[in-house]
Amino acid sequence: MKVGLTDQPRLRDAFREAGIGPWHEDLQLTAGDILFLGTDIAPRILGHIRGLLLVPDVDIILVTDAARRPAEAAGLPYPLLRLPTDRAELTRLRTVLHATTLTPTTDQLTLITARLEVRHGDPALITPGREWARRDLVRAGILNAGLPWPDAAMTLTWQPLRTTGHRSPLPVTPGAEADLALAAVLLAAADGVSQAALQRVVFVGRVAPDGQVHPVPTLPPFLPTVREAGFRHLATPAGTSLVPVPAGLTVYPVTRLQDLTSLDP
Repeated sequence: MKVGLTDQPRLRDAFREAGIGPWHEDLQLTAGDILFLGTDIAPRILGHIRGLLLVPDVDIILVTDAARRPAEAAGLPYPLLRLPTDRAELTRLRTVLHATTLTPTTDQLTLITARLEVRHGDPALITPGREWARRDLVRAGILNAGLPWPDAAMTLTWQPLRTTGHRSPLPVTPGAEADLALAAVLLAAADGVSQAALQRVVFVGRVAPDGQVHPVPTLPPFLPTVREAGFRHLATPAGTSLVPVPAGLTVYPVTRLQDLTSLDP
């Protein structure tokens, strides 16, 4: 679902023409929904909205018809669309999906998010930097497992653990340990993995071109990191060293990508 909130008549007209409905306090947004927020009201309404959204995987995107970034949007950590230049994006953007994994950083394991923008358009996946090799491995794994590839134009970014609307760059490029999260978010874009699984599960594992999922032996013990972040569900390859499993953490052993489609956390 896409909804908009603004006091500017021109932005309201643009939202309506793009099929974006008005947001109101009785409307409960869920993971994958997008809130387009006019910069005219963003500073005074954001604190109130954050308390009402409740779901961290709702994206907030600022919208303005000013030529430059408005002063009232300065310092707000959200993407900005400028009309009329970005007007088509209001229609093309279908949803934004997130899947959580972790990756080694300088001196610790860091939980990160695969953020996938899903648009109307020819099927394609744009990935940051030189990640095309891992992208192609995961794509091969999905197709060779007989699973659907999303019929959409998609853009992937890796970012620190999700917080409502806030999107900042990731200082490192994740490795094979993040393959399973990438596969999960792509399958969700094709309705093959549930939104509940994306919200509640941390995905850690390497995907092979035949669709099998393997442990990452060089990864340090990561169960405490997952549990301390508040997650109660983990999908990771069978054979991963998991002893001891922290209390309150459910582990789903995954041997092939098809196993993701039956996750029911």
